[in-house]
This record gives sequence, C-alpha cells and structure tokens, in this order.
Amino acid sequence: MTHNADFLLIITLCLAVSYGWGMRGTTIGGEKGAMLPGALIGLFTSMFCGVPLLYENCFVLCALGASGMYFGGCMTYGETLSFSMATRPAENMKKGLFALFVKGFLWFGVFGAVFSAGISFYFSQYEKSRFILLCICLPIAAFFGRFIFNTGHGKKHSKPKIYFSKTRQEHWGAMLGILFVFTVDAALFKNVFTLTYSYICALFGGFGWVIAQLFQVFSIHYAKDCKLLKFLKAGKSVSPWKIMECTLGFFGGLGAALGIIVTKPLLTDYLSGYAAFEAPENNYYLVFVVIWLVLLCVDMIHYAFFNKNADGDNKSVKKYLQLCEYFEPVLYHLSPGICIGCEPVPDGQHQAPRAPCGSGAGPGLRPVSRLQKGKPEEYPLV
Repeated sequence: MTHNADFLLIITLCLAVSYGWGMRGTTIGGEKGAMLPGALIGLFTSMFCGVPLLYENCFVLCALGASGMYFGGCMTYGETLSFSMATRPAENMKKGLFALFVKGFLWFGVFGAVFSAGISFYFSQYEKSRFILLCICLPIAAFFGRFIFNTGHGKKHSKPKIYFSKTRQEHWGAMLGILFVFTVDAALFKNVFTLTYSYICALFGGFGWVIAQLFQVFSIHYAKDCKLLKFLKAGKSVSPWKIMECTLGFFGGLGAALGIIVTKPLLTDYLSGYAAFEAPENNYYLVFVVIWLVLLCVDMIHYAFFNKNADGDNKSVKKYLQLCEYFEPVLYHLSPGICIGCEPVPDGQHQAPRAPCGSGAGPGLRPVSRLQKGKPEEYPLV
C-alpha cells in the first residue's frame, strides 16, 4: 500500500464514519444505529485497503463491521455526558470524561475484535470448534461482566460501586467481558492481527470520545466568550450534540484506518494463500437465513403494530416488547452467520468464476477474486 493509498483510506474512513456516527447519534440511535458506521468501516476498508480479495468480497467485511459495532449500542451515555456538560462549572468533569473514555474504549475495542477476529476466522485462522467455543464464552462473559460491574449484587435499589450514570442501568461491564474473551483468545492463539487492530480502535474510540465531549462542552458553555470561535456557540444553527457525535465518528474512523495500515503485513500474510470465496457444496448457510428471517418477522411486528408509549400499560404487549428486547441482539448478531457457509479456497483450486453478488444469480454465490497464481492484480487507486 502506497502513502497515497494510506492517505485515501484515512480520509475516506474519517469522513464516512463521522457522517455515519452522526446519523447514528442524532437520527437512528441504539444498537441498530451503530450498525451503520460499522458497515461503512467494512465497506471502505475493503475498497481502499489494497487487497483485491477483500475488495471483491466486501459483503463479509460489511457484515462483520455492522455486527461488531452493534454491541456497544447497549451502553447508555446520556447521563454520563451530563457529568461534564450539564452545568458550568461541571458537576464532575473528571468522572464524566473518564467514563466516556471507558465506554469509547470498550465500544470500539469490541468492534475491532469482532471485525479482525472475523477476518481471521474466514481465512482459516480459527478451527470451527474454537469458533463455537468462542460463541459460547461470549454471552457468559457478558453476563458475568455486567453482574460484577453494573449491579448492586442482589441488594435492592443499590447502585454499583463503579457507576457512570445517575438513574439508568449500565451495561459497560458486559462489553468488558466480551473484550476480555476476545483478548484471551487472541493471546492464546497468537493472533497478533486481532490484538493490534482491536486495541488501536479502542484507544482512538476512548480518546476520541473525550475530545468530542470537550468540543460539546466548549460549544455549550464557553464558545460565547471566545471571539475567534464564537461561531461554535450553541444555537439554532449549531448543535453541540451533533458536533460531539460527528467528532467521535471521525476519531473512530481514524483508528480503524490506522489499525489496517499498521496491521497490513499481518493481514496480507493471512490472505496470501487464498484466491477466492466460493459457495459451499452444502446449503448450511440457508439455516442461518431461515432463522434470521423468522426472527426478523417476529421482531418487526412490534414496530408495525405497537406503540411502546401508548400500549405500555397493556400487560400482554409489555411482555411481548420485553421478549423483543431479547430477540433483537440474536437477530442482528446472526447477520454475519449467513456468510459462514462460504469458505476461502486455496489459490489455484477455485472453480470457474461465479456470478457476482447482486447479479440475481441466487444467495450464497461468491465472486472469484482477481488473483492469478497468487499475484494480485493492481488496482489504480491502491
């Protein structure tokens, strides 16, 4: 990858994720909103990382990016922000900024772990039994992480010892448990790519949120007193919240881009022996598709027919809505499972080129990468 290509990757991811994160934070929200910038990272990484195999199979990286960023959407941060911006002087600036660093670190760290470990899995760095074990350990670690750090340990109405909100339930302990499992797995099996990429993303997510929040605080309380930057004063034409969200996205995209640039030799080594993704002879992937569609239909009912505010007193509706809260994480985490059936094919052993994605040739068909005898075709931009 040339310096020009590095710069292109950086500027593209910074701007795209800034826009996507702004959409997530101001329009969509929650876990599902976080999937947008995650998918954008996957898309533009595959386009501009300089690896033809990833370029022609961008759907894999998009699925991994969306799924990886989904996890952090469970963390509440509205009250966390209030510690540093609700009043002047701040109620507790140090606590507020430290809490944002922790949540940003975990959010982007888990994303980086899912994204990089997913790439490693697709390229045979994981045995299937190891992948299944990892999937079993993740929810267990998330449960115990939340129990240890985000509950009062059985005492009624008691708050956790480390509490970054005022009244809301925290979930950052679950994120800590997830990142811990990925870290241990990568360390045990010497997956340096996952360790390096995930923690670069984590650091930029943590520091990025601190910087983004300082911009928001400045816009709300201090811009009016600064002649040079008075145009940043909160008002009808300036939204401090949007400034904060877009700035966080910018730093998140920067971390994802630098993570790819730093780990490019490792990534190239992982991909060196493979020429294509091809559809498997079996139809196991269809099982994931059917399960995903069923969960999607069940989940969509409450969006189409029930109003949470208007129907909240109806016990049956309330139970159904609570059930949907458990459906949704499974639904969106299964999205990359649709691609699990496809396997990387060693160079020189792939079949004739299959129809490209989106050609209408049916699900599961994968384009063959433009690799001949293991030598990548040069793309003009990279």
